[in-house]
Amino acid sequence: MQKPLIYIVRAELADGFEDEHHAWYARKHAPDVLSVGFLSARGYDATSSPKMWNIYEVPNVEIFSLDIYNNMHKNDPFVAIAIPKLHGRTVSVFTQVIIANGDGKEIDGCPTFSGPRMISLRFDTAADRARVESWFRKNVLVNLGGKSGVNRARLWEQQQSHPKWPSTEARWSVAIEADDAASADDLLQLLARASADSSLDAQNVKTDIVDKRYALVREDLFDAP
Repeated sequence: MQKPLIYIVRAELADGFEDEHHAWYARKHAPDVLSVGFLSARGYDATSSPKMWNIYEVPNVEIFSLDIYNNMHKNDPFVAIAIPKLHGRTVSVFTQVIIANGDGKEIDGCPTFSGPRMISLRFDTAADRARVESWFRKNVLVNLGGKSGVNRARLWEQQQSHPKWPSTEARWSVAIEADDAASADDLLQLLARASADSSLDAQNVKTDIVDKRYALVREDLFDAP
């Protein structure tokens, strides 16, 4: 299978809306989006604002223009309730440029996410794609070998846009999947050091640790771990 695109919605939930939103996401929204062609739907809680992260794997950007997708939204009355209560909402679509295993070795397949935590680095840079890929290999992947609790590392780039909601997020993103709190803190420091490398000249740098609270996955479509 071709590497899925990563579709991320980030927002701060209105006061008192968290439990209602999370129940709807797990019971209604996640099953609905998988029924119209999404490959996975995951909800995460970030350690900093905005706290809510919804991360999806999708086959292409065309899915957002399909009648079946748009009708799914129209036929769910809770969507109209939820959208106004998502403050500072951002939407991003990322192409997966490189996927590596926990030892920092690049893989050709497209396994889905694994582990309860994800460590995120987002940034802009004037460097071209080849330089960013080289930076990722030299500053991130080579430093993963021997670290415990690391499942996978990914480099993403915004190459396409959602047809309705242009992104205001940084162009590049690194995501590392981890198993525990200790490894996550160590990996966050690794990414902070990597982003300071002068060859990258990164701008608009942001880091986060996000904890998974819900996941629904078309496991029959993904490579084995």
